[in-house]
Amino acid sequence: MAVKNIVWTEEESMKLRYHLPLIGFLVPTLVISTLMFIYRERPPMDQLIGFYVCVIGATITYYVGIHTVLKDKA
Repeated sequence: MAVKNIVWTEEESMKLRYHLPLIGFLVPTLVISTLMFIYRERPPMDQLIGFYVCVIGATITYYVGIHTVLKDKA
């Protein structure tokens, strides 16, 4: 089995502009939810875990999509 090189070349590296939509989603989501948790009661633990799993799932989905597009583009 051949081991693929983990280090990305300049063409394969993620540019900052690829991260801007994700940052635009994550920052308001986390700021608004943090403010809600501060000024209101803390939600039940299962609801809190579900929220963070949803945010992590959205982040993973975004990166998988970007890598798929970059691979297809090459």
